Order: sequence, then structure tokens, then C-alpha cells
Amino acid sequence: MSFQKSLHPVLVPLVEECFRNDKINGQGGMMAITGVKSSLINGPTDKLCDRFTVSVPYCGSHIKWEVIFNHKYPTEPPDIVWSADDDINNFDPEIDNLQSLVDWNHKDNLSLSHLLEELLEEYRRHHKSLISSHQRLNFEYNTLKESNMSLSQIDIHCQPPTTKQSEPVTTFYIRLEVDFSTLPAYLSKDNPGASFAALTAVFHPPNASKVDISLYLSPSIERILGSAANIKLPSWNSEDSYLMDYVPNVHKILQEKVEGIVQNFVRRKEYIAALLGLMGQSVLEYDTESYMKIAFLFESNQGFCFIAHLNLTEAFPSEVPILSLYSIYHKYDGRPFQYILEGMPYSSHWDAEEKAWRMKTHIAQVIPKFMEICKTSGELL
Repeated sequence: MSFQKSLHPVLVPLVEECFRNDKINGQGGMMAITGVKSSLINGPTDKLCDRFTVSVPYCGSHIKWEVIFNHKYPTEPPDIVWSADDDINNFDPEIDNLQSLVDWNHKDNLSLSHLLEELLEEYRRHHKSLISSHQRLNFEYNTLKESNMSLSQIDIHCQPPTTKQSEPVTTFYIRLEVDFSTLPAYLSKDNPGASFAALTAVFHPPNASKVDISLYLSPSIERILGSAANIKLPSWNSEDSYLMDYVPNVHKILQEKVEGIVQNFVRRKEYIAALLGLMGQSVLEYDTESYMKIAFLFESNQGFCFIAHLNLTEAFPSEVPILSLYSIYHKYDGRPFQYILEGMPYSSHWDAEEKAWRMKTHIAQVIPKFMEICKTSGELL
């Protein structure tokens, strides 16, 4: 965060706390500080910068406010300057609703964070008021509220009308309450950040007759579920589609995807556990995080030893595991000789114990063939 090097020392901890506020961040992005500058016209500005632009995530985009302190009196509360669009929309919050500004305490490092949080809430209320006289938009909003979605999950933004259109383009940003907490820990280990999904509905004039629907997945969830663009959403019919019906359907699609991943993980874990119980001390190693790999050491009645690797995919049990045999005596092209077994008896409907027993039986049956292939196709180490 480069602002620490240029901002007045009194202001640095105030700004740092803003980045830790989940009510400002994590709702579709992270806030940013840009345009750090000083009110001084001439002279050194290092450590004397007292104004900056804060970009706050809102409604699938960002809103920008200029925060102005006075380096001569850095303990005084800041002035906030809205954007031109906010002026057009007559955004002018009541000062009494900004308690952190009224009771500004420079000794409290959370003061600016709380102020931005209060401003954001006032911004939500203001844009909600802009649609109160619009029959379709107000209906969409109120019916969403009645579907047990809290106000913090629904953001509205009205883009000011232009010379070409008398009505605003209105965006609904709806946070979907998908339970991602059940996802296996290994999936999120290298995917830090908030886990959430949101639906954006953009209503275009005239009379909100055209609607563009898009799905947003946080980076951590997109790495797990894949690109949001590849998730097939229900079709939207402008004549008889409403958010109160549409949102639950999208929620169901995502929740089912999550539950499918969790169920596949459980099935893999059960299968590996069954193999551990069946193979006992023959097990060389296995994957204890994702349960996608396991290796065994086999010895035939003739004393021929080899290693078997079983690899599962994330789509297991729908996809058949890949079973490979490796000779400890032979090589091919400088590597241990490998033979991928095909035709292993398998059904996704079998329980874990049945799958494990069938695999072990199949390996025992192909040992003579594997030994012959090693002799004819491999080279002795």
C-alpha cells in the first residue's frame, strides 16, 4: 500500500483500518486508494499528503469519493466530495445519519472506516429511494425483500439519465446465500479471499423492459466452480420473468454444484478408506487432502514385485479411476516401465468396498499378462 509513504502519519492508521472492514470490502471487490496528494502548492509533500480518492466496491462496480483532510489540522474530520453522477442523483445524506462524522474521534483508528461504512449505507438508501416511484423496479425490490433476503444482500444503483434517455439504467446487485463453507478445505487452501456469488440484473429503459443478467463469482470460488461465464443460467423472459422467481433458481444451480463437489469428495474418501482396509500394509502412500491418489506394492506368487497407482478425478465416482502398473525391474525410455490397465470392472453404483475388491481382483488376474508385457516391451534396469 503505497499511501503509507506519502500520507500524513496521523491519517495512515485510519486508512489502514478501512481495508480491514468487511462491510466495505469483500462485497464484490476490494476498496482502493488513489490520487494521494497534498494541499500544499509548493514545497515538500512527503508525509504531508492529506487528500485522496477512495474507490469503494458497490453494486458490481466501484463508487469514488474524494476524502479531504487538512495537513495543518489532521485531527479534524474530513470533507467528502461526491462524484458528478452522485450530484446529478442528488445524493446528499443527512449529517445526523453520519454519526462517525458528527462525533469524529481522531484517536479512534476506526473513525474513517465507520464513516465510509455509514456513507455506504446512506448511498444504498438513496438509490433505493430513486426507484420508489417506478412500478416495475419497486415491485422487483419489494418482492425480493419478501423472499427472506436481507437488505444487505441487495444493492441498487441508478445511472443518471442521459440526453438520449429520460429513464435511468438501474442495476440490482444480489448477493446469493450459497453455503460455500462445506467445500473441502484443500480447495480453498491456495485460494484466499472472500467466497461468495452475486447476481447482477441491469434494467434498461424504457420501463425496465430489457434486462441483462450476469453472474459474478469471487476469485476463490471461480477457481473451484470454473468461470461464471461457463455456468448456464436460466433464460430470462422480459414479459413474465421476475427476480423473486429467478434468483432462487440460480441459487439452486450453484448450491447443487457445491453439493456435488462435496459429495464427490466424500465418495473419494470412502473409496480410499476401503482400499486402506483391504490392502493393509501393501499401501505405500495416499493423498490425505483430496483423496485422489493411492499407491500399493504388489508381489505375485512367483515373487514378481510391482507398484500400482490409482488416480481418481474430481468427477469420481462418475469417472472411472485410472489404474497404472509400474515394474520395479524394467524401464522404458529411461523411466520405470508403465502399463495402464483398461477394462477394469467398475460401476459408479457399487459401494466403496465393492469397488476396492473388484480392483484388487482385477490386478491379480492381469499379473501374468503384465509380467509378459514387461519382458517384451521393457528393458531390465
